[in-house]
Amino acid sequence: MQSKSKRQTEQACRSLPDLVTYPCPIKLPDVDILQIWHHRTKDDPLQAWLRQHIKAALQRI
Repeated sequence: MQSKSKRQTEQACRSLPDLVTYPCPIKLPDVDILQIWHHRTKDDPLQAWLRQHIKAALQRI
């Protein structure tokens, strides 16, 4: 199975024909991404919508 990053790289190369890629010479660790917000905005519908869309976008990569 092909990794998401490889598929994204191939898509970028198709979109940007002058783009040149090189293999990474070192193993990079996985990165945890956290969302943090102020308690005042916890129940704000617009903020909840934005957080959900950010979460969905990050789950695709």
